[in-house]
Amino acid sequence: MTSSAADHPHGPVAAALPDVLREGLGLTAHPLRLGLWGPSGHGRDVASLRGRCVVHWMMHAQRSHANLALDAAIEAGAALGLPVVVLVRLGRGPVEHNRRHLAFMLAGLQDVASGLAERGIPLVIGPPGGSAAGYLAALEPALVTCDEDAMLPARAARAAVAAQLPCPLVGVDADVIVPQRHHAKAEYAARTIRPRIHRVLAEHVDEPHRDPAPVRSLPGSLVDRARAAGLVVADDGVDWDALQSAALEGWSLPLDPPPVDRASGRAAALALLERFVRSGLDGYGSRRNHPDQDGTSLLSAHLHYGHLSVHEVVHAVRARHAELPEDVDSFLEELIVRRELAINWVRFTPGYTQLASAPQWARTTLAEHAGDPRPWSYSMAELVRARTHDPLWNAAQLQMELTGHMHGYVRMYWAKKIIEWSPDPAEAWQVALTLNDRYSLDGRDPNGVVGVAWAIGGVHDRAWTERPIFGKVRYMSLASTGRKFDSSTYIDRWTTSQGQLAID
Repeated sequence: MTSSAADHPHGPVAAALPDVLREGLGLTAHPLRLGLWGPSGHGRDVASLRGRCVVHWMMHAQRSHANLALDAAIEAGAALGLPVVVLVRLGRGPVEHNRRHLAFMLAGLQDVASGLAERGIPLVIGPPGGSAAGYLAALEPALVTCDEDAMLPARAARAAVAAQLPCPLVGVDADVIVPQRHHAKAEYAARTIRPRIHRVLAEHVDEPHRDPAPVRSLPGSLVDRARAAGLVVADDGVDWDALQSAALEGWSLPLDPPPVDRASGRAAALALLERFVRSGLDGYGSRRNHPDQDGTSLLSAHLHYGHLSVHEVVHAVRARHAELPEDVDSFLEELIVRRELAINWVRFTPGYTQLASAPQWARTTLAEHAGDPRPWSYSMAELVRARTHDPLWNAAQLQMELTGHMHGYVRMYWAKKIIEWSPDPAEAWQVALTLNDRYSLDGRDPNGVVGVAWAIGGVHDRAWTERPIFGKVRYMSLASTGRKFDSSTYIDRWTTSQGQLAID
């Protein structure tokens, strides 16, 4: 029996879901969204599936509604005549996962719990100390569904759990417009992926979220079995503070940085989307690169945790296309083309955390200038505390530390300055990724990875005029960058004495 993921050159990926299983389970998602993790012999047909329920293992798409992966679980439950239960396991998380991220995630999961309760779908939470495979096995599933995530540790986790399950693990590519299986390789740039996306966009942009109702309730004996296995049953009431403490202690998660004062969860995300469409979309095309004006949607953290479906965002924004065509097109370029370009690159570039993943021309030119003198040098501690000579860089760092968010335009400048201040570009890459992943709510995400890769390694960019330290990698100066927006307003906002005191 062979694995569907073992020999893939880009790391573990799910195989295509066999038609006989897709059709037998009545799954309505587009076939390219559906994959099969684990041994290829699992689930050759529906008649071979034996178990007491269908489990949806919720990871990336943390929402109770508008969730194609959860829809698939409910559809499978209906076809098999089985109840559906949602499992969330509190794992260690990726590198740099800390108290800030955990608090934001748990606050969002409270919305998940209440939303699932309204739909009559039980939620169980696996606290630290147990494995995902163990918790799943305790529920005796006939089938498990999960959402997909392009990040390599997430794919490896799915592959590892699937190898331990006695039933199929069906992955659903629920958080992109165009399923990742449309792409056979890493695209070179936005100009190469854009026509590929637009060619099939109409086929996928209106795929419906059905939010079907489950056909059966979870039997009490299975609920008792879940409790006996150490699972927290949401219907019993959840002590969220105790769960956070258990996760912090059980996984030795860093206590710094602290949580941010920002609403999490689906209700907050929907309110933010509604406000952006109503009052922030008008002028987006011209304001989005002005960090002083807060011209972005601020939805990135909610998309990272899956509080919203990207389809929901697209539909809400497109409703104003007739009156704001340029602004809507500009936003959808970022949300669909640029975001899915980042996901594509991470999926097909397993070494994305290292400079070695940059294109050859960039690695060559950076190596040729590795010995160039660096007029400034800062330790990680100095960078963390925003103690550099550069006021714009300090402001960007402080914005990220204090709010969990950094404006995308200054993020490019912020990462490029780290090249100048580091002994070599490989170390600069690591420092930038570490800071982004540690402080940003939307860190540990393809967008953040590619932001660093673009700025430092020329990924999705081209060669420019050669200069010291950067070679032919695009350069950004304080003077030129500061002239493109009201940098003094932005700097004053984030480098006040109060802002500095907040991290002292």
